[in-house]
Amino acid sequence: MTNSSTACPNCQTPFESKDIDAQRDLATCGNCGRLCDLRSATATAPQSAPEATPNVQLPAGMTMSRRPDALVLKRPWLRTKHWVMLAVFSMVDLVVAYFWSTTEPNGWLIAGTLIALSWNYNLVAMFVNATAVSVDQHGISVTHGPLPSPFGLKRSARRADVKQLFAVKHGALYAVRAQLHSSAEPLTLVAPLASAHQAWFIEQQLEAALGIVDVAVEGELAREPVQLAGPAQRGALSGALAALAVPGLVAGGIGLFAFAAHTEVSGTLTTKGDDPWTFAGDDCVSGQREGFGGVTISSGAARGQLLRVVADPVKGHVLVAVRPGQPNRVFDGAGCARFDVRVDRTNTSINDIWAVDGSVSIDCPSVSGQLVFSGCH
Repeated sequence: MTNSSTACPNCQTPFESKDIDAQRDLATCGNCGRLCDLRSATATAPQSAPEATPNVQLPAGMTMSRRPDALVLKRPWLRTKHWVMLAVFSMVDLVVAYFWSTTEPNGWLIAGTLIALSWNYNLVAMFVNATAVSVDQHGISVTHGPLPSPFGLKRSARRADVKQLFAVKHGALYAVRAQLHSSAEPLTLVAPLASAHQAWFIEQQLEAALGIVDVAVEGELAREPVQLAGPAQRGALSGALAALAVPGLVAGGIGLFAFAAHTEVSGTLTTKGDDPWTFAGDDCVSGQREGFGGVTISSGAARGQLLRVVADPVKGHVLVAVRPGQPNRVFDGAGCARFDVRVDRTNTSINDIWAVDGSVSIDCPSVSGQLVFSGCH
């Protein structure tokens, strides 16, 4: 075994007892931080060097650039699943926009809107952000940007503090961690990473830049051959088909929702007498919004003119014609040759309002005509 007088081959500083790992025949220089193999430094006969770790090629999607004073590795956050999330969030945004256009602002709507906005912001970050790992003679720096995000935390470690680097599983994904001289707990430098290939590549490049000898660390990710070519993995085709199917399902859901929310009114009613007028409705809402059973039909061409079809529990069906500046006129079927009014609640509820279908077909001394309405909510 070596003694405390053995010197670091990099800076010639003698090792102290606290710098030596006797079990593994390794020593860490207290001056420059270099990890040295004492077997090759002190053996009386030549010994075989540790088996070299195969070089890991640059993973697809990552970039590496060398500056005069630093090495920079970049990994974009964008992954296939974020396109699926874009389709889903777009549907959610359409639903939120619909509720803003059809209901009065309330606490639930505001809370839902804030949640949707936070989702949208984080999704935009996934599309534009990247993780940058910089390493120079002073140490390692990990930053994320350009948008601030809770999914990207800055990390840094000084060269003298780093004892060893290693790749590990990080939940369902991967990470690169650092063993530190000053702490028993490892520091997670880069996480999450999409593949073991990315984790191994970053580990290897940082070790080479810092002059760290790669040794086994308990709990690290077992190094396996990296397949850069070959047949597609099982499930790849089905995953691609699912990614293509999701936008279709989203579009179908939006179409179904739009169909259920669509209202339709056709026909006209014409009054008789000294002040005759014709009412042609083109929109309707459920009377539930105003506290009565029935519907309120409006006309875009005649602002302020309304026809309320009321299901009165005592009088039966009643029509109430509303005109700006005029008293309301009520028609209850008295003296009419035909007074066929129908109001039916459907099984569709939108924002806790039941949609209503029905029709009006009347022939009275003071009013006549036909109206058909559906989807009034």
